[in-house]
Amino acid sequence: MIQLQPNANLWEQVWFVTIPKTLEALPRQTCPVLLTSSVILCFLNFPSGFHTGKSGGQLIQKISTGLTVGGGADAIVGFPKKLIIGEPQLHLFNVQATYSLSFDLYTYIADSGNLAIWEYTGEIN
Repeated sequence: MIQLQPNANLWEQVWFVTIPKTLEALPRQTCPVLLTSSVILCFLNFPSGFHTGKSGGQLIQKISTGLTVGGGADAIVGFPKKLIIGEPQLHLFNVQATYSLSFDLYTYIADSGNLAIWEYTGEIN
């Protein structure tokens, strides 16, 4: 069982991106920071509140394997995790390694919004 300390000082915001208003397909968003904590918090938000509580896309964890297979050296770990709009979501990862995150956002979102990522920096028991 993982025990986290409920302390805002133990979270570091590592990425914030604005999502433009568009009806076109959005390209995959990739967090430019490599993460090490097995605990992150994601918040996908649209200020209009119209989409709150709906699924807004998927979070994908990628780890560099050192192998080049299919044109890249990163492997997807597990199944993509759903992102719910307007609700902070805690995500736990089992694989202990430096990793990156990618986000596939659904194209039906017609409002501008933002996506923020925090990494837990406290001790994980």
